[in-house]
Amino acid sequence: MYASDGRWKDVAALRSLMKTNNVKKFAAYSWVDINNEVHKFVANDRIHVDSIAIYKELDDLIKKVQEVGYKPSTNLVLHDVGEQEKLESISYHSEKLALAFMLMKRPHESMPVRILKNLRVCGDCHAFMKFSSKVTGRTIVLRDSNRFHHFVGGKCSCNDHW
Repeated sequence: MYASDGRWKDVAALRSLMKTNNVKKFAAYSWVDINNEVHKFVANDRIHVDSIAIYKELDDLIKKVQEVGYKPSTNLVLHDVGEQEKLESISYHSEKLALAFMLMKRPHESMPVRILKNLRVCGDCHAFMKFSSKVTGRTIVLRDSNRFHHFVGGKCSCNDHW
């Protein structure tokens, strides 16, 4: 709440208090199954064996979705950093990396892309998945901690109420 209001001193104080009391946040991650092998991704993940190709695929997809109207929601990045850092941060969330990996490994399949996420999907990733389903022609099923989101042709089954 403090971060969304730009109260960075309060954010720092709360994070310090959390550290003092050994309170930890759950790390966000996404995973996909391909050929009965699970691939796990975290935000800005560069340890995957295919990370260079995944980032290239994702960068290409970002350009395509921006051409049809997607605009990254950097206001959702709740860190006291510059606009460029916010853009880089939000561009490589775990579900986006998982999507790029699946599109790279299964470029011509008609089967839905299935992604699992341990936390709730953020608003930017939700919008990104809608645009991605539109530009790729693929159905994307994203299971977050609250529900299944079925993205088809630029729309989500939750009607943007999640």
